[in-house]
Amino acid sequence: MLSLITPPTVEPLAWDDVKVRLRLDNQNERAQIESLLIPSARKWVENYTKRRLITATYELAMRRWPSDGVIRLPLSPLQSVTDIKYMDMAGALQTLAASVYVVETPTEQTEEAGQITLAYGQVWPQALPQENSIKVTFVVGYGAAGSNVPQQLLDAMLKRIAESFENREEQIAGMSVRSAVTAEQLADDYRVLTL
Repeated sequence: MLSLITPPTVEPLAWDDVKVRLRLDNQNERAQIESLLIPSARKWVENYTKRRLITATYELAMRRWPSDGVIRLPLSPLQSVTDIKYMDMAGALQTLAASVYVVETPTEQTEEAGQITLAYGQVWPQALPQENSIKVTFVVGYGAAGSNVPQQLLDAMLKRIAESFENREEQIAGMSVRSAVTAEQLADDYRVLTL
């Protein structure tokens, strides 16, 4: 189970970025764009690519250690692993020593998310066999500001916002069909494939 612990503090696009793209001269639509269209476009890009655009902290809860020894994190780009906690067989919460595992963080645009593997000669400790007995806290995102996000992903957001704004009467589930194709094409290079 994946849970958001600390959400992003800003959006990757601001009103000024969007108003230039939409060629808006007045502030009449600002509230709708800032509160609805920008967050909606960010969430679409994030869900489609399995990437988080702005720094956020998540927790991955598991019942048992993976049989192949590799914890594959479901989101990218991985910045760091804060900690791994588990319930031991006595039911006490333990923090796994960082020397037991290795964090693999892809450094370039890749179709893979980060992962955690056992360090040489190490084994996962016994954990209580119950739901959510193992929890991995990790940080993902391109950084704390939109300026760190790849331009292609910002362009995908702008396409979604522009089409949504221009075709407000033709919406299907919040976005127009025409927009989805264009935004998907822009975001395709950044999709993370998960196993």
